Amino acid sequence: SKADPGERGHQHLLTPVPCGTENFALLRRCNRAYISAMNSPLKLIALDADDLAVISAHVQAARVQAADIIWRQDEKRLVIGLNRLDWEQTLAGEAVPQSLIAALRFDRVLACKSRNIDPKSPESLLELVGIEFCPGDEPGGSALLLFSHGGALRLDVECLECELTD
Repeated sequence: SKADPGERGHQHLLTPVPCGTENFALLRRCNRAYISAMNSPLKLIALDADDLAVISAHVQAARVQAADIIWRQDEKRLVIGLNRLDWEQTLAGEAVPQSLIAALRFDRVLACKSRNIDPKSPESLLELVGIEFCPGDEPGGSALLLFSHGGALRLDVECLECELTD
């Protein structure tokens, strides 16, 4: 039987993933989803470096499992499933922010390279430190995702298009 053309090229960043695999490994273990203190899921879009800095602040200290980094080369898209802390709760007076399930998506990605992320350990847990944008030939450049312990992803993009959604 023929595979759905939308699923061709769906692969894990580090190792191949069978077509149709959409479940995020780390996120499946969560017992419940938590809705933000504002009672509505967060949705942010970044089209420039300043926008990306806002998204970076929201994903600081997010937990990412290597298996939840999915590179869809044919679609020029990288999707990362993560558990982020709801920093807005601290602004609302809560002492400890709750964990939220979220997806971070980059579109128009020409290339994706990794450093110090072990492809043989899809269960390894990473902590996202932040995201930066390094401009190149306008409107393109590179988005750099920095993880604790020296891990990094560099995404060469046609132009910056990033979305964070709870």
